[in-house]
Amino acid sequence: TAFIDLGAGRGSLSFWLTKLIENEKLEQSKVLVIDRASVRFKRDNKVDDRSIVERIKVDIGDLDMTKVDFGPCKSLVGVSKHLCGGATDLAIKCLLNANTEAIKAQGILICVCCHHQITHNTFVGRDWLFANGVTRRAFEVIIKLASWCTCGDGRSREERKEGLIEDHERRKEMEEIGWKCKRLMDYARVEYLRSNGYEANLSYYVDKIHTIENICIVGEFMGAKVVEVAAVEASN
Repeated sequence: TAFIDLGAGRGSLSFWLTKLIENEKLEQSKVLVIDRASVRFKRDNKVDDRSIVERIKVDIGDLDMTKVDFGPCKSLVGVSKHLCGGATDLAIKCLLNANTEAIKAQGILICVCCHHQITHNTFVGRDWLFANGVTRRAFEVIIKLASWCTCGDGRSREERKEGLIEDHERRKEMEEIGWKCKRLMDYARVEYLRSNGYEANLSYYVDKIHTIENICIVGEFMGAKVVEVAAVEASN
């Protein structure tokens, strides 16, 4: 298995993946560290066995997985922690484009965030949204509302001083709307994965006390079986 850490930054997640490979003695497995920036103090440089980790400096949107040498690996697992906005969609497309007869993106686990930075032209769930009545205009409104639960309501501190009770109730309502917008975008991504042969779901991966962006997309490639089941469910 080749573990692909997309938008890896300093590579802390990659570092612990290499520890997993070493501790479990997963022979012929490796970690591919992907990031477009040059960062200092990279954790993957501290890996003892350099043969199991490789860093590639490239934008996810420009990465062609079919051109990467995975050696003896026959399956890929794509992972990412807090892949902002549209980068999540680019990562999903990148992993799915890797699927050939020789190798499969068998697993996907992406911790999502920054939904207000999603772009319509890169979003993988557009078809599902459109099929459910979400227009391009509605899409743009939804991604703006998504910021309400994390970025505030845009009012100054002085403006918020007026009427504490009313302000609390307003803020609570705005946060609820923001979370619903985020989950709508993520569910559209799940439906995209399902339509491409993945058994996919959303999952809480940590308590909200650690991070309010505590949702991840989890997908396992099941092939035509999942597509057939999805088609039956849709017809019913």
